[in-house]
Amino acid sequence: MRRALLFLVVAGALPLQLRAQGGPAYAPRPLDRVVAVVGSKAILWSEVLEVIQQRRAQGLQIPEDSAGQIQLARQVLNELVDEEVLVQKAEQDTSITVADADLRETVEAQLRQTRGNFRNDQEFFTALRNAGFGTQEEYRRWLMDQARRRELQQRLVQKYQREGRMLAAAVSDEEVTEAFERNRDRLPRRPPAVTFRQIVIATQASAEAKA
Repeated sequence: MRRALLFLVVAGALPLQLRAQGGPAYAPRPLDRVVAVVGSKAILWSEVLEVIQQRRAQGLQIPEDSAGQIQLARQVLNELVDEEVLVQKAEQDTSITVADADLRETVEAQLRQTRGNFRNDQEFFTALRNAGFGTQEEYRRWLMDQARRRELQQRLVQKYQREGRMLAAAVSDEEVTEAFERNRDRLPRRPPAVTFRQIVIATQASAEAKA
């Protein structure tokens, strides 16, 4: 299903951690590069780094060695290629349509959730600019595009399943446990969490207490 020309060039590149962190404003920056082509759509190296940055923010541990970083970059690139293949196939299928109205509520909820992570509008707008978005509306359009791509992929997969062209794999609990143990060290570590629960108990005062 993957029909892409891969041009991943990582030899001599800066480590992912240094790339993600960036350097001084006056430091020379390497030009972006095309790392894959799916149909007529080019996937850029900066898009791969963006996904890695997002996952690192969610707890992914970036390998410290260059071989591990290259392997991670290849894995992310393969995922982006697979996603783009599905999106293009869905766009070519006239029976699959996704209207903006179907996505607007989800996008607005995402926008509110992101805004809630900041103390005020100034911090929020600064974060948007640092992420490469000129305005909140530009960020909203990006969220809409991402939501549309996810919905296209989901509807295409559902159609293939209905038509019997994509069979659901039967995975046992034992296989899930085995896969988890095999990849335990590569999974993102969840930080400690504390939860609170309120228990309300109705009480009856005695005659002495009422007095």
